[in-house]
Amino acid sequence: MLKFNMKIRNIIKQNRISVLEESLYQIIAKNDDLTVKKLATLLKRPVQSINRTVNLLSKKGFIQILGKYPKKLKAIPLEIVLAQQFSQLSGLNTAELQNDFPLSFLPSRKIYHQVGENLFSQVRSEVLLISSGTGELGAEYYKTIVKKILAGVKYKILVLSNDEDNNDLVRNWQKNGIEVRYKKGKGFNLVVYDRKKIQLGVRVTENSKEKWGIVIKNESLGQFMGEFFDDMWNKSELL
Repeated sequence: MLKFNMKIRNIIKQNRISVLEESLYQIIAKNDDLTVKKLATLLKRPVQSINRTVNLLSKKGFIQILGKYPKKLKAIPLEIVLAQQFSQLSGLNTAELQNDFPLSFLPSRKIYHQVGENLFSQVRSEVLLISSGTGELGAEYYKTIVKKILAGVKYKILVLSNDEDNNDLVRNWQKNGIEVRYKKGKGFNLVVYDRKKIQLGVRVTENSKEKWGIVIKNESLGQFMGEFFDDMWNKSELL
């Protein structure tokens, strides 16, 4: 279990938000074309004071500052802000969290993939993956997959989107023993490890590359999701 230490205290302290910062964030979120000067005029406060607060909001990850003269302000969706803040905390000891709890929240794309690689390293018999696309696998991770397949692990990927540009990539997967099929869909990833653990990921917002997810270690659910995958697999197209 994570315990309070200086790193955690500093993260919590850095991400605190004042009443003024919250008010500014709300105003920026509702207005697409605000500058620091317009914001100062709207709130009847000195530009210098608003500029300091805007820089703090940017540093804490709540807004983007676009350009220099004038500075245009864009609010970052709270879903992404929270995911980034959870990521800072969870990233302190992701492995420990994974070992201690039957259900874990994965607050960012980076942690989602780190945890997935860790879970895959423990696989003994099969991996069943529903993937929103056919993105490149990291070189070292791909080597690990090939080694596992050579050792007898089954690896199936059901892709929800397919593009002719990815034909060579899919062929390479198949050449190295990964079974691949296609069924139209979008927006989520599901991995079933040995029908005992599942990892589910979704995009933070519809068009965002950032994602968050969960890992659940439960054999009954793992068996059920394995059967769900089998059903989808049997209804899919060969590639």
